[in-house]
Amino acid sequence: MGVRWVGYRVRRSIEHRLGVLERRLPRATWESFRLRAGSPARSFRPAFRTRPPLHFDRDALHVLFQNEPESSRDAVHRQVTELLSGKQQFYSGRLTEVSWPPEWHRNVIDGSHPPQSHFSIIPTLGFGDIKDIWEPGRFGFVFPLVRAFARNLCEDAAEQFWIAVEDFMACNPAFVGPQWMCGQEVAFRVFALTVGWSVFADEAASSDSRAEKLWCLLAASGERIAADIGYALSQKNNHGLSEAAGLLVLGVLLPEHRDARQWIELGSRLLNSQVDELIYSDGGFSQHSANYHRVMLQVLTFALTIVEPYGIKLPAVQGGLRRGLKFLQSIQDQLSGQVPRYGHDDGALVFQWSGCAYDDFRPVIQETAAVLGESLPWPAGVWDEGVCWLGRASALAARQGLHSEAAVILPHGGFAVFRKEDSMACLRLPDPQHRPGHLDALHTDIWWKGINMAIDAGTFRYNHGVPWDTLPLARGPAHNVVTPTSGDQAESVGRFLFVPWPKARLRRSDPDFVQAEFCGPMGSIQHWVRSLIGLDGNAWCVVDQVTLDRESSFQLHWHIASFPGHLSNDGFTRTLHTSAGDYSIAIAACDTTEEPMVEWYHGEREGTRGWFAPRYGVLEPCHEAVVTLRGVRVTCVTLLAPGTVSVESGEAFWKLNWSDHQTTLPHAAVI
Repeated sequence: MGVRWVGYRVRRSIEHRLGVLERRLPRATWESFRLRAGSPARSFRPAFRTRPPLHFDRDALHVLFQNEPESSRDAVHRQVTELLSGKQQFYSGRLTEVSWPPEWHRNVIDGSHPPQSHFSIIPTLGFGDIKDIWEPGRFGFVFPLVRAFARNLCEDAAEQFWIAVEDFMACNPAFVGPQWMCGQEVAFRVFALTVGWSVFADEAASSDSRAEKLWCLLAASGERIAADIGYALSQKNNHGLSEAAGLLVLGVLLPEHRDARQWIELGSRLLNSQVDELIYSDGGFSQHSANYHRVMLQVLTFALTIVEPYGIKLPAVQGGLRRGLKFLQSIQDQLSGQVPRYGHDDGALVFQWSGCAYDDFRPVIQETAAVLGESLPWPAGVWDEGVCWLGRASALAARQGLHSEAAVILPHGGFAVFRKEDSMACLRLPDPQHRPGHLDALHTDIWWKGINMAIDAGTFRYNHGVPWDTLPLARGPAHNVVTPTSGDQAESVGRFLFVPWPKARLRRSDPDFVQAEFCGPMGSIQHWVRSLIGLDGNAWCVVDQVTLDRESSFQLHWHIASFPGHLSNDGFTRTLHTSAGDYSIAIAACDTTEEPMVEWYHGEREGTRGWFAPRYGVLEPCHEAVVTLRGVRVTCVTLLAPGTVSVESGEAFWKLNWSDHQTTLPHAAVI
């Protein structure tokens, strides 16, 4: 992490023990924040109420709504009805009872209550998953309110927005309680409040007194972020970007505040410098996560949208967005709009503009392209709604269509991506410049007809009881990789830190073939080379060549989508009956000193095998194969293809069969 990073963390730990942050940001009354704008009697109508910062396209939204499917309109109505009855979707997944307005202090999952103390002395652990408390405090419910309001599906949406704002302020005095603990959470709340204020500013419910209250809440938010932004920057990820963007937006929105100019200057400088450091030349992002990549794009596009009318230039941000957009398009499945579920995923969807599913990345692709002034890659659809909310409806007339290369290597972002007909394969090739979240070097995802067949297990929770307390889905066995029977790709030295950082090196690459190796030993495994071969008929062959330091055992792991199906008699072939047809996986090995053994799991009752997390906080079963092999130099072949498949090992070659296709592969062909 570097000497400078360690030094900062040590100094911050000392300051924390000495209560420096509590003295810097003492508890304050809301009335005291009016002084930051001058006289307490100042009228906020001309100064604040008449300049909502988000200029969305009302007419374009109305046209969009007229053409949307009835099911989309029904979904919006259902969501806002559930919200006002006290139910909220946590992490875009499970519907959770939170009351209305939400219970801001109680963990509604386990009933625990953090103390109502100064935020700096509240521990993160000890109250269940702290994210369950923070989730309502993000004000994500603003988005179903504004979407329903724009469709004339909720007449009192503005009043409900203000009820939530006033209740939050009454229950959460400035800098007191868990809702002030994390600066990034504060920034996300600022973004949602900005959207709500922009949409409801002209409504009768938005009185001058309420506008003044909101001004005070936003002012406190800016002071909270500015006071401890160094901690966010030290994480070298979305925390720093989000908080810098929050300061910039607040500086523009609250020009009367005594620190507004400083927030604008600091936010602009930090955004530009962080984008240069954290978004790589191929568009990969320091957080090594599909969802956090989306958070980065959403935060930056929103910041650009808000500051554009004020002539604030952010050239580095625009360049970083272009790189990040191209990267995301390179790994996106062109039938479903989904991307590989790699890295940590805490369920964050900062701007829930559209009715698309959480794992559909088409909305952020469209929105980023529109803000950058580029043609939209996807055809017209419900994923266009965010483009209108961001005031870029003119972009809807210019569409370039989808275009992706058949093969692309993204060395810094850590991917090799190959496309054949209606199938896509992604191989993880991490060469991390920043700390990785998952031990997933050489993990392989397979997509077929818009279905993620060979999957990443995702992220369940960051804080949970046994057996999920060690973040098992972040470790090697939760990925489609090879691991020693004892050990992993790296050692855990903290909840979110592994050492050494796993690295893979590209050896060969052709349009239908890529070969890479894991760098360094891994327990008893001295050398591991994985080859990914694209075959006709949407088939993919994965060859693993493993060299051990002595005769010993290791394991090959595969996680497959949870469709019904059947196993072969020997257990090494599974056929799944999907909505698009049958799909199969077959596994074989040679040069083993003992007969290979395979175990299949599907939602292990007492353990962590056979599970994946489609959303944060949600577990669903998947098919997981654990193949145990023993030898000194062993080769494994896995064939994944539509229809029925088989892999047979001859004396010097493999015979691969799938659907109406057949080919042979010499044992030594891929070394």
